[in-house]
Amino acid sequence: MHAPYRDRMDRLGLEREAFEDLVRQLDMIVDEEGGLWEPLQPSTTVFTDRVEQHGPWSFEACSQVLLRWLEAGFIGLQRIPSPGAEPLILDAHETQALLSDPTVWRPELGLYLFPTERGARSDVASWRDALAED
Repeated sequence: MHAPYRDRMDRLGLEREAFEDLVRQLDMIVDEEGGLWEPLQPSTTVFTDRVEQHGPWSFEACSQVLLRWLEAGFIGLQRIPSPGAEPLILDAHETQALLSDPTVWRPELGLYLFPTERGARSDVASWRDALAED
């Protein structure tokens, strides 16, 4: 385990495996430009030899990880008001406010995460290092 995670895990009340699963799932959601509400719902991954259950994760845990990635410049948030509509990229200030507000983590608001150019160019270790405490 990456030592700097320890304080964050303790504050969130998550064991190592649960924290690592949360980070992997959020990473996947960002990479797939998934909805902001998705980590708050349970998901299932089916493999040929097993089935894995993930989440649902608490708003607090998701928000803390996503805010750190936003501060590092790895993620952004876009609003897509309806299918096929042109996405509106939100600025960092508005994104920070929305990532901190549990009332907007709903599908009907059309908020989707995405990796920024910096995030897309950064390696996995950089994303994990961004979660270390200051």
